[in-house]
Amino acid sequence: MKDGLDRLKNHEKVLLARRFQNELFFVLGFVFDLFTLGRIDDGLNLISQFIYLFLSSFIVIYLGTQLQIRIVEKVGPYLNEALHFFLGSLLSAYSIFYFKSSSLSNSLIFMLVIVAFLFLNETKMAKERGPLFKSFLLALCTLSFLNYLFPVIIGSTGFFIFLLSSLICLGIGFGLSTLVKKYSDESNLSKNFFKSWASLIVIFNIFYLLKIIPPVPLAIKEIGIFYNIDKDEKSYILKERDGLFNFLTFGETTFTYIENDKIYVFLRIFAPSGFQETVYTKWQTQVNGDWTTSDKIPLTVKGGRDEGFRGYAYKSNYTEGQWRILIETSDGLEIGRTYFSTKKAPTDEERQWHLIER
Repeated sequence: MKDGLDRLKNHEKVLLARRFQNELFFVLGFVFDLFTLGRIDDGLNLISQFIYLFLSSFIVIYLGTQLQIRIVEKVGPYLNEALHFFLGSLLSAYSIFYFKSSSLSNSLIFMLVIVAFLFLNETKMAKERGPLFKSFLLALCTLSFLNYLFPVIIGSTGFFIFLLSSLICLGIGFGLSTLVKKYSDESNLSKNFFKSWASLIVIFNIFYLLKIIPPVPLAIKEIGIFYNIDKDEKSYILKERDGLFNFLTFGETTFTYIENDKIYVFLRIFAPSGFQETVYTKWQTQVNGDWTTSDKIPLTVKGGRDEGFRGYAYKSNYTEGQWRILIETSDGLEIGRTYFSTKKAPTDEERQWHLIER
C-alpha cells in the first residue's frame, strides 16, 4: 500500500501538477469567479470591493513606510500575503467585468494588459517587489473600481464620467503619496508613488481615446440576425430559417433574402438598475476590403433586468456581400459585434421557419 502511494506521489503527472500548482489554482479560481461573481451593481460586491481597496491602501502604506501601529505589528508577517490576496481578488473581479463588457475584436490589447497584471500579482516576483509596484497594482484596482462605480451611481456613461473617475483616482493617489511622504525617510518615494498613479491614469485615458477600453458596466449578452421580430406583452418572437443546426448559432450567419425582406438585429444588453443610455447599431458593409458605414441606428437602453435590456433594429436597403453590425456607446466604445453575409435566395427556394422566444 505504501509503495503504491509512493509511486503515485512520484508519478510524472503528479510532479507536473505540483510544479504548476500555483498557476493551476489561479486558473481554477478565475473560472470559478467567472461563473459565480454577482452583478456588477450588486451592493454587497461594491461594499466588499471598497473594503478590500481600503485595506490594500493601508497595507501598501504600512509596508512601504516606517509607520508603526502596535496592533498591526502582530500580523505584520502576513500583511504581504494579505495584500496580494486582496489585490488578486479585485483584479480577478475587474478582469471578469471587463471581459463581459468587451468586444475582444476591439479590446484585445487592453484585456491582455489587465490579465497580465492579474497573473503577475500571483507570482513570487510581484510579492517580492517594493512599494512602487504594489502601488501601481493598487492604482489599477482603484481606477477600475471607480470606472464602473460612477456609471452605476449616476445611471449613465460617457467621457466626462470617465474623466471624473480619473480625477478622483488621481486625488486618492495624491492623498496616499502625502501619507508616504509623512511616514517615510526616502525623499523620492512619495514622488514616485504619485507618478505610478498618474502614469496609469494617463494610460487608461489614452486607451479610452483610442476606444479600446471596454464600456463597463454595459455588457452584450446576446446578439443575432433574423428575418422578422414580433413583440407581445412579455416576449420577443424572433424568426429565422429552420435547420438542423439552429442550436449551434443565435440567428443567421448567411441572410438569404428575397424582395422586400428586412434584416433584423436583436440584442440583449445588460445594464445596472436605474441606468439609461443611448447605444447605436452601426451597420457596415465591406467594400474593396474596407468596412463602410451605411447606417447608425440609436437604441435607448434601460437597465435593471438580470437577462438584459431587449431591443432590435432593422434595415431595408442593403446589397449582397459581407456585413457586420457594431454595438457602440455614444462615445464610440464598442460593446459587441456580429458578422453575417447576404445573398439572394434561389427563385424556387421554399423557406421554412423556426421561431425563438426571448
